[in-house]
Amino acid sequence: MSTTLLFTALLILAPPTEYPPLLGEISRLNDLVNEGEDVGDDLQAAIVQLYDHAPELAADPDGQQLRTNALLSLARARLLADQPSEATAAMDEAIRLARGEPLQVADYGPALEALHEQRLAILAELGTASIQVDCTRACTVFIDEQAASPGASKVALGIHRVWIEPVTPDSNAHSETHRVDLDSPGQVVRLTYSPKRPPPDPTEKPPPSEPRKRLMPVWGEATLLAVGTGLAVAGAILLATDTKQGLGPGPGAALLGFGGAFVLTGGTLLGVDQAAGNGNRLASRSGSAARVMVGWTFRF
Repeated sequence: MSTTLLFTALLILAPPTEYPPLLGEISRLNDLVNEGEDVGDDLQAAIVQLYDHAPELAADPDGQQLRTNALLSLARARLLADQPSEATAAMDEAIRLARGEPLQVADYGPALEALHEQRLAILAELGTASIQVDCTRACTVFIDEQAASPGASKVALGIHRVWIEPVTPDSNAHSETHRVDLDSPGQVVRLTYSPKRPPPDPTEKPPPSEPRKRLMPVWGEATLLAVGTGLAVAGAILLATDTKQGLGPGPGAALLGFGGAFVLTGGTLLGVDQAAGNGNRLASRSGSAARVMVGWTFRF
């Protein structure tokens, strides 16, 4: 079985473990491996179980350092057991997780130092590739249990684990995990995170819209109409009297004009304000009808 398949098999077979006890188990097994005990497979299985705890591990620098130390201990134990392929896999994982930061390999002996230098040079020569994560809603991304930004992340070639979760969890948006195998320099693998958005609450009422203010108080509009009517009537009487007496247009015509203007202004303002009030009432009833439609729509 190849090293990659072995790691995958261990991930499938290993029972899920809570994060704090898992770190304690890795620390214990790491000590035993460094004492020469044959527990390399157990340590590897425990390291693989960390894949299920990306958010916790990403926020825990001590936990990440413990994992790196365990990988270096595992690589040395595989070398001593004459398992060069397994030692190389553990070292490559440690180098990828370091993301360019130096690894403290001097304490692990000259053989591991030599393997580290060899693999560091080979991985650098192979080049890098990119993992592009596109989210349709606000999301948090972890690559190899380390925080990453949504968008493109440049990483070393090899197998990488991508964990994506919503910034604001809800019943419609679950975390997703992906296994990405990058084998070509410059390669770009795109992942799209597009969880369903929660349906709107059919019982939630939209904020009431403020009714449009009247152009003039109703008493003002009524006053314009009354005064205008009175002026128009008085003007018409005077105009009729002047006409009978052959005096021609006089004050009566002016009063009639002013009265007509008052009536026209008051009537126009009253009509506009009444129409606006009817529109506000219709909008309120339409909003109620729309909410009923939404409720029925999402019930199916």
